[in-house]
Amino acid sequence: QSESYPTSVLCLNELQTILNLQDEGQLSVLLIFYGVDTSNIRKQTGEYAEPFRKLGEEYSAEKVQSWRRTLTKLTGICGLDSRFW
Repeated sequence: QSESYPTSVLCLNELQTILNLQDEGQLSVLLIFYGVDTSNIRKQTGEYAEPFRKLGEEYSAEKVQSWRRTLTKLTGICGLDSRFW
């Protein structure tokens, strides 16, 4: 996970697919949070607030909400945080 994820629809869609595969038991996921604050990911605040506001201008509220849920779910998975290396 890097700070550019919320600006890329392609990355957000891929992330949803990855987490869906993990939920189905078809994939194991090891997260590495690179240079981001996981609480900002969970709440879509800080550097994540503006990109999601802009996405809301181009995509349906339902789609944006599904991306938000995906990022919130992401932070519930154990991962490595580069800020502590």
